[in-house]
Amino acid sequence: MWHAQTIGAYARTSQEAYDNAVETWNTLGSLGWTLNAVCGLLGSQEWEGGYNPWRWQYDQVLSITDTQTIATSRNHGYGLVQFTPAGKYIYDTNAQAFSEYNPNFSDHAGQPTDGIAQLKFINGYADYYSTTAYPLSYSDFKASTQTPEYLASAWLYNYERPGDPSATESDRRTAARYWYQVLQGLPPVPPVPTGSSKFKWWLYTRRRF
Repeated sequence: MWHAQTIGAYARTSQEAYDNAVETWNTLGSLGWTLNAVCGLLGSQEWEGGYNPWRWQYDQVLSITDTQTIATSRNHGYGLVQFTPAGKYIYDTNAQAFSEYNPNFSDHAGQPTDGIAQLKFINGYADYYSTTAYPLSYSDFKASTQTPEYLASAWLYNYERPGDPSATESDRRTAARYWYQVLQGLPPVPPVPTGSSKFKWWLYTRRRF
């Protein structure tokens, strides 16, 4: 199950963050990502979207018009990993065309399943840079068995690229290791259909904290 809220982050140890992390692994794992790569991404999510698929950078919820106006700005991000510029994939026309994608614009009610759509977009996104420190193509990143810490740094420097990467690098690496320890052994499974009342009991029987 996905959780989303208009503003704010979910704490790493919260049930909401755990559920969203499992959905991230379910979705990306079924698309060929290794657990190590997913955990590298999750390490970045804590410092970017706070495991909240509706979160705007600085908790500023923007309208579609606002978003199109600032589409070329690198100061606004949206969703699980706060991609910028946001307009690359959240124009209203793109939102209408992309299956399951209903971003939480202030004039457009969103759905927690935005998280699934964001991850599908991330999986197919290719406009990334490469650094000499972490020379991984995007396809190599997704299939990598490097340590979660290494991949957290690779995501940070190659794909996230905040103003001061070193400021949170150590924390992102720690978070990546945390999620690897929690999710290790959980198989990626197809997401539960929207509206299903069935409870995933296996989450509790296989939780590792």
